[in-house]
Amino acid sequence: MRPRFLLPLLTSLCLAFNASAEPARLAVMSAFGPELEALKTASTETRVQHINGTDFTLGNLDGKPVILVLSGVSMVNAAMTTQLMLDHFKVDRIVFSGVGGGVDPALDVGDVIVAERWGEYQENRFARETPQGFQGGGDGTGVPAFGMMIPRGVTVPGPKGGVERKTWFEVDPDMLAVARAKADQTELSRCAGTACLEKTPKVVVGGNGCPARPLSITPPIGTMPIAPSRPGFWTWRPPLSPMWPM
Repeated sequence: MRPRFLLPLLTSLCLAFNASAEPARLAVMSAFGPELEALKTASTETRVQHINGTDFTLGNLDGKPVILVLSGVSMVNAAMTTQLMLDHFKVDRIVFSGVGGGVDPALDVGDVIVAERWGEYQENRFARETPQGFQGGGDGTGVPAFGMMIPRGVTVPGPKGGVERKTWFEVDPDMLAVARAKADQTELSRCAGTACLEKTPKVVVGGNGCPARPLSITPPIGTMPIAPSRPGFWTWRPPLSPMWPM
């Protein structure tokens, strides 16, 4: 075989070997810089790969191989960043880490929340206003209408073929079980330097989470219960699904 044909073959084999040798990583995504910088600081053996305008930081966090990346703001950016990451790296789990706003009065500033499911309520149909009010009510999603906006859930491929309309998406059960097992064993600090919270934060596992636009924190939408008799909280970031199985 002539050298000019051998070199591309060897290059391809080396690339394939390097890809297979790369460990499967836990991906940790955040929506804006300060959230991710703390994780970068705590990571070791880091290196950055720049792909299509996005920086992916590979390293070890608490002895585990991770990949850290900013999702960008909006569901569109988050979906594009996630797909870009999956196209170029070996990822077996995704954790979305960020701040959010709680609607459950039992939650306090600084609490760490791991929701058991996430709601996508932002795909709406819009009702016509009549003298009797807006036509139509809820759309079978379990989420009430916001005036003229009636949540419909999102159409996704069904597990048995065809499509189904879903509002709630459960997180990975294995990862949720780990969070439940570790919650009582995790101690959080009330103070960071001279800045202290009013209460010592706690880890809360379970309940519902919703990604939300800033509009969602203003009345009347901000006062809408996520679900009856279930703890819940809003987030101001795009997908904020803390746990996605791959």
